[in-house]
Amino acid sequence: MNKTGGGHLIMLFSLLVLLIPAVTYAEVGVESLFSATDQVHSLDKNSFDQFVYNQDYATVVDFYSSWCGACINFAPTYSEMAINVKGWHRYVKVAAVNCASMVNRELCTANSVYFYPSLKYFKYNSKAASDGVSMTAGALHTADSIVLSLAKSVASDWNEQKPVNWPNFAFIPITQTVPEYHSPWAKYIAVVVQSREESMAAAITLDLTSQYLVECRPVEPSHPMASSRGVRHTPGLLIFTRGSDAPLFISTGSMSRAEILSTISRVTGIKNPVPRDPNYISPPASPNTDVVVADQNLSNFFVHISDLKSGISYMILHEIPLRPVIEGEPLNALQKFFALLAKYMPFDWRLKSLLSELSAYANSQKSITSQQWSHHFNALQWKYERPLPTEPVWVACNGSSPQYRGYPCSVWLIFHTLTVHAYKIDNNLPDFNPTEVPAAIYGYIKHFFGCRFCAENFGRSAIKMSKEIHNKQDEILWLWSSHNRANYHLKGDKTEDPRFPKNPFPYPKLCPECRKMDGSFDEDKVLEFLIRFYTDIKSYDVATPAPLVLHTNSFLTAGENRNYPDLRPSSPIKMPASNAKSVRKVSKKRKKLYHMYEEADHERRVKEIMERFVKTTNGPPRKAPVRTTLFRKCKANFNQTSYLKMEIILPQAYVNIQNRIRQKRLKKVFMPIPYTTSLVGPPICALCQKVEQNTTLYGPYHICIDEASFWPPFLFKPTNNGTITQRYSTALFFHEICFFYSPGLFIRGHLMSCEPETLIKYWKQKCTVCNVEGASISCAHTNCNLTVHPMCAKNCGWILDLLASVVRCDTHALNEKLIFQEHYLRQMELLSSTTSSEDSDTDTDVPGQIKWLSVDSDAE
Repeated sequence: MNKTGGGHLIMLFSLLVLLIPAVTYAEVGVESLFSATDQVHSLDKNSFDQFVYNQDYATVVDFYSSWCGACINFAPTYSEMAINVKGWHRYVKVAAVNCASMVNRELCTANSVYFYPSLKYFKYNSKAASDGVSMTAGALHTADSIVLSLAKSVASDWNEQKPVNWPNFAFIPITQTVPEYHSPWAKYIAVVVQSREESMAAAITLDLTSQYLVECRPVEPSHPMASSRGVRHTPGLLIFTRGSDAPLFISTGSMSRAEILSTISRVTGIKNPVPRDPNYISPPASPNTDVVVADQNLSNFFVHISDLKSGISYMILHEIPLRPVIEGEPLNALQKFFALLAKYMPFDWRLKSLLSELSAYANSQKSITSQQWSHHFNALQWKYERPLPTEPVWVACNGSSPQYRGYPCSVWLIFHTLTVHAYKIDNNLPDFNPTEVPAAIYGYIKHFFGCRFCAENFGRSAIKMSKEIHNKQDEILWLWSSHNRANYHLKGDKTEDPRFPKNPFPYPKLCPECRKMDGSFDEDKVLEFLIRFYTDIKSYDVATPAPLVLHTNSFLTAGENRNYPDLRPSSPIKMPASNAKSVRKVSKKRKKLYHMYEEADHERRVKEIMERFVKTTNGPPRKAPVRTTLFRKCKANFNQTSYLKMEIILPQAYVNIQNRIRQKRLKKVFMPIPYTTSLVGPPICALCQKVEQNTTLYGPYHICIDEASFWPPFLFKPTNNGTITQRYSTALFFHEICFFYSPGLFIRGHLMSCEPETLIKYWKQKCTVCNVEGASISCAHTNCNLTVHPMCAKNCGWILDLLASVVRCDTHALNEKLIFQEHYLRQMELLSSTTSSEDSDTDTDVPGQIKWLSVDSDAE
């Protein structure tokens, strides 16, 4: 055997397979709003705990979403605040978490982040998310207001815990007429006159920690030290020098933080710790007037099905699970909104069925946890072959850069599509309620839409809903006018995409007849246009780059990775009958299998693989004609023409190795024999109780259980009169995946050699996904106690790696992708070393051609 060629082939396939997770799980349009120069630490799920918890400093964290307009506008203010408190770094750190990232969803949920932006203060030596305290909404207006609010939190934290390495924030006692110095090196003391509710003294104290010549102490206005010197306005300032009770400075009115620091610097001669005006905020960016609508390609304005699906997917996967428990008014709003999505959205039957079942599930519950919601959705995703994308793909909502448009654009498209199709479907009904859809939209915005500023603005418009909606058409026009009002207020804002200016819609060139002679809108024409626009939903294929996916039995099995079509033929591809004699001699060494590569972006890599194959085989491999019958049984919908253009041939040997190893493993464990005639009813899996399509049950196997009462009810057959009779056989059947991944199950011949208690334990455990007994595996992640059937785990996207003994639920699977890749590569290297020492092919070698790797079916 040509060991070099074999190892090269194994390495080639390993590299191809390892490309899959790295690209498939890349997040679209998720960028940080802060740079390295902003003095803001960008945290994620992996770095948050180590940075925030069990530290000798406090942390203020901005939980934001990179698509949120309010967050984008607030980011410069937060960055300005971080620069202003740079000198506090020994006591307070400034950080931010992007909740738009799927990786951080669990972190934001644990911190009860329902709206963006949300500021939370984590006290000194915090231990858990419960130690974080939300800062008031009033602290979000200016950088200086955030500084004072943060200083107040720090002073309160010091009063509770008294950290030894922190400065002293205590007020001067009423009995002290001359301030006492805490530091032996301090030459001056700055006494800030304020009430106990104010925090100016705490901010000045933290500002002065970078030097040792000046101390700062707070005092109340009623204290003799202030009242006797005529200081009546707060915040006020007194400056003393050591050894003297005569002040060097007495304020005559209220002073700002900048004025206090400037005065201290001037009187004492120290350097101003904040030389830049703390009240200064960078001016807003100039309006985006680079592109005018008249010069734009109006073909960019349309509704695409991918934007609608991506928006709904983001709602389900990101926004709704942010609430740990959904109940009461939020649950009622969720029920109404999803009932309308299922009823009116113009989707295919699979997605409408998914939304209908999701709506029915919400209606059947009095409260729903975020985990229950996510797991139920994942189960429906598998059931209907993943009609919703797990990562957004923006088409009409694709902005000129990732921070523009995206999810907010898709939300508006969903809302407009709802109103238009509700009108088209039900406007002839006598009981049609034109406020039903707008009210449901407002309910979702109020309780689940992440942008707090947007939700409040929409709420102010929704209050007038009953006064503005009088007839059936008004629901469409009301949302249209609300959208235009929102765009008017955001015109020239930092969130405005220069390619898509926020001008009144529809634009004159898009709908010339929608304007009157005076330039105002003709609402009758606008209504006709909106109905046409949101009914004509594009669904053509999107020419966006996609990852290279290698479909083989060794890596992707039926039903897995439904993000990509399963293009494997239903039966093996045979060589053409013509001229078969000329290729018979090398047919065993050059068996071929058709593989499809998705999207033309990877043609270069495909060409390199093909050239390498041609070089090692002295000529191109013989191609078999591709017929449409090969794809007749494929479940996934795909554009066949586009895939056939990228069809190449790769050697079958690698797949043969994996299949033969799998068959040998089944031979050793499973010894299928005909079903026993005494079996009552059709066989089912003894664990998951399912007989799914395209799955095989292996058995029967027998186990000795002394007491019949331990047998679960589902292994008995109901009789005609409703009573349950004991089955005649104790035969058990298993799916391959259910048996292999269930700990403690062993077979010897036709008998179960495991302890009966193991099976009894599984029969008593209910699956988190389907709520049926027989759950046998649990997520190994810390504090995750989800227990499911192996079959349900596979269907819901869990990681099940038998070689690495890794089991992770869909929520924690993302963090295990690198581990999965590492163990898969190790498995490939082990396979390469095993097969390189064997050569089971007895045919005569053909000069100049490599020998394909193979495994003898009789070899152990």
